Parts: sequence; C-alpha cells; structure tokens
Amino acid sequence: MCECSGDVFIDKTAEVDSSAVLGPNVTVGENVKIAAGVRVVNSIILPGAVLKVRIVLFTHYNTVDAA
Repeated sequence: MCECSGDVFIDKTAEVDSSAVLGPNVTVGENVKIAAGVRVVNSIILPGAVLKVRIVLFTHYNTVDAA
C-alpha cells in the first residue's frame, strides 16, 4: 500500500502503486490507477482516472486522464 497521511479514502477497486504518497485530504474513486512516484494532496480523484508516473497534484479535482 502507498504512504498515506491525514484523511485519505481509497476505493477498494483503485490500484495505487506502493511508492505513491497521498494526503492529507485525498479521495480516490473507483477504478482509479495511480502510478509510481505520484504525490496527491487536497484532491478528489474521480472514478476511472489514471495518474501517470511522477505526477504531482495539489488541490485538484481532475477529469479522467492526468498526464
């Protein structure tokens, strides 16, 4: 599992790489894929989103594909 701090909710269908860092205040929706080195803070990741390698999100409410 990834490194989480603060309030973090990860849907059971999400795939999160063990090197990802989430939190605080992060919600990961169903069928989301989060790749290696991703950092997410104060964000809602909508169902079906794909966060690719080493992306950093701060206070973000994404669409479906964050490159």
